[in-house]
Amino acid sequence: MRRLRAKKPDLVSLVRSWGGVSLVYRKRLQDSPAYRLNHEEVQKALEEGINFVELMSPTEAVPDEYGAVKALKFEAVNYDAETGKFTNSGEIHEFPARTVCVAAGTSPNVIYEKEKPGTFQLDEWRQFFKPFKVERNGDGKLHVAEAAKGEPAFFTSYERDGRFISYYGDNHPQYAGNVVKAMASAKHGYSKVVELFADELAERGSLPQAERDSIFDKLVATLDEQLRAYVVKVVRLTPTIVDVIVKAPLQARKFDPGQFYRLQNFETQAPVVDGTRLMMEGLALTGAWVDEEAWLLSMIVLEMGTSSRLCSLLKEG
Repeated sequence: MRRLRAKKPDLVSLVRSWGGVSLVYRKRLQDSPAYRLNHEEVQKALEEGINFVELMSPTEAVPDEYGAVKALKFEAVNYDAETGKFTNSGEIHEFPARTVCVAAGTSPNVIYEKEKPGTFQLDEWRQFFKPFKVERNGDGKLHVAEAAKGEPAFFTSYERDGRFISYYGDNHPQYAGNVVKAMASAKHGYSKVVELFADELAERGSLPQAERDSIFDKLVATLDEQLRAYVVKVVRLTPTIVDVIVKAPLQARKFDPGQFYRLQNFETQAPVVDGTRLMMEGLALTGAWVDEEAWLLSMIVLEMGTSSRLCSLLKEG
């Protein structure tokens, strides 16, 4: 027993005995953003036993008899060192898979400015938000000021009624590219946000701890009341159509025709039948009607698959 306790765990062998983890990339390792911008990510991944498979382009997800992914098919890619171009080879390889994760990419999300022009200022390439800092000027109030080139700044140009919008990660030109930089942006930027509340913090710093705790508890209660959605009623309209009515205060007030909502049950509250937990995949539903005063939102579900049929089993609360 003493020898077992002293033995270091061999996690790499354990993970590989379960089938291992492979990162499949359509280009070469040295072409990846992680390698070019933060090679430590690659180093640590290899140390943990993750396989890096180069020059493979995904073509097909192969389902099992239950409709879950059991394998992925890839087409091998050829690289021409002289031209630097990648071409498909026509050679197909199949990799068994139990869990598939798809990289979301690292492009900055500035779609709001494109949908509502004039809300934010973009950089000269119109790729990132232009960085601004927040400081006090002659009137003693906080205002945005354009940051000098290379100066760390974590706010957009948005300023309205004393409110500002900060941004981090892949949306920030100095921190885009990988997860480590994204985490660093939050570490470096949070203090700038805290500075906005210096007066309030100084005032409340003298309050008894019990009163400060009470203020925070009220904030949490307000957020829970406004942001959390609860099922109020499930009404069957026809043999194949169900009306799911939820209490969602903020969404009820902000409702616009054509909006989509994601509906999914919680794993811990999903019913269990013969040892199988009946979990729903995320359903995209449109709002049918809204009651702003009662904070109610109706969503019509057409039962066409397993997840949509499970909506009829949703319980109040």
